[in-house]
Amino acid sequence: MGNCCTKNQYSDIQENLAAIVTEEWFIGNDYFDWASYHRNIEYENYTFFQKALYQGWKDINLNQNFLEGSSTTPQFNNSAYMQLCLDIRKGVPNYLIRNVISKLITFDNEIAKTEYYDYTNNLDPELNFSELPPSAEPLFGRKDLMNCFLTFQGATVCKTILYVIHKKSTDIEACLILPRVVQALLWFMKEHETYQIIQVLIAESRYRENCPKFTFHFPLTVIKHKRIVKNILRKVKEMLKDVEIADKKIEEVIKDIAFNMLIGYISPSFYPLILMNFLADGIGSVMKFTTAIVYLALKRCEELRDGNKTIPDWKSYARTQIAIFKILKKAFKINFGKPDATETSSVATDSDVFNYVPYFDGASAIMKTQEDIHNLCTLIPKLFLKHRMSLMYSITSNGLDSAKFMSSIINSDSPIIILVETKKNYAIGIFLDRTIENDMEMCSSECKLFSIRPEKVAYSHKEDEAIRIRANMKIGFSVLSQEGNIIFQICPGMITGISNESTAFNSKQLFKNSEFSIFNIEIYKVA
Repeated sequence: MGNCCTKNQYSDIQENLAAIVTEEWFIGNDYFDWASYHRNIEYENYTFFQKALYQGWKDINLNQNFLEGSSTTPQFNNSAYMQLCLDIRKGVPNYLIRNVISKLITFDNEIAKTEYYDYTNNLDPELNFSELPPSAEPLFGRKDLMNCFLTFQGATVCKTILYVIHKKSTDIEACLILPRVVQALLWFMKEHETYQIIQVLIAESRYRENCPKFTFHFPLTVIKHKRIVKNILRKVKEMLKDVEIADKKIEEVIKDIAFNMLIGYISPSFYPLILMNFLADGIGSVMKFTTAIVYLALKRCEELRDGNKTIPDWKSYARTQIAIFKILKKAFKINFGKPDATETSSVATDSDVFNYVPYFDGASAIMKTQEDIHNLCTLIPKLFLKHRMSLMYSITSNGLDSAKFMSSIINSDSPIIILVETKKNYAIGIFLDRTIENDMEMCSSECKLFSIRPEKVAYSHKEDEAIRIRANMKIGFSVLSQEGNIIFQICPGMITGISNESTAFNSKQLFKNSEFSIFNIEIYKVA
């Protein structure tokens, strides 16, 4: 349902773009109202956009195994995210969206179906889901729901899902964006699939809600909703500098744009684009799109600044006067990286699409300050910054055991960061973007060797310069230059004690050996 196309790629003979973009990807989906949707879009623009997206995705292999961890545990699949996120941000053609979502968020379909329908089949048969029950109104912030191109059956299913969430997630204080996400998902997914996806994102949001810089999906408290609006307003005023605007009125507009996922402010042709960015990058992506719309509108239209224009006026102006591609161009340059009193500083780079400091799971004895974490995060590849850093090994907790050290590196099922601190308080980091096996050498431009403290050293790993990594349970762990010269090495002798003889940083380019007696080592799993 929702995706009649079972192939990700087409042969040269089959490759007819006009046929692909007009393909009825919604066939079998009783929830999506194509007729109403078709009447509300400019079909030529829709077709052009789908053609462009097809060109961007035609060579991407979605048949590869993206799965990480258990195949039955509902989860956000970080492996798929890391490989697909840059393409997702540009948009996914409608005929592939169902497939891409199933890669990003994985679960056992039969278990999900059984659990969901076991619950809904036991609901009070007198419940009427033509409207949301009054008890759910405070949670979702509205008495009714705009149809959003759902059939009557789709709207009823949407309200059923929201009711089940309301009953089963009693800790949620408020979640204004949730109805819009459910509606958009029902364009492509089945009822139990939509519910399971939402449950995964809610669970993810619970442990990430207080993590820095809006990497979570759902704000689950009133305070978090207010903080989102305040941050968007602050960013708009920062971008407009000395322009006077009516803060309270603009806050209402911001709230309407962000928590309705831009519905009404852009052509419906692009609603799936917003959905996929949200699924990949969380509420922060919606904040960036919202900021871009408000900034562009206020910059161009003085009448909107005094707050006298109503929300329908804003919708009309944004939809008719601001091109989606200008919104995208502006949004991807926006960074919510300015620290405040309650949140950790994020990485401050203008070119990065998302600049979040990852969550460190386990107190680091090496990363002693926010400046240290900032330095680390400016040096590892940016697409890994969304994920949790989990401590796997440290001298403090594991002792001087080279076998445990090497086993933490070899055959790791995710990227890792190795942090090394010396008795001189220097800190070195090594980032490995892929699995390395015993007695193996690999070469990758994504693997990095860098200094965290001090920032400036004689040796600096150049951008896109490949380095060689060698790992062996008996010989140890080494980083080599492309020419084969050892830059950095940790030898198995470390188990006998820390000394210049048992451990070595063998690079004259880097530091002198006498300064590099190891004091501590930590290994973090990036997942």
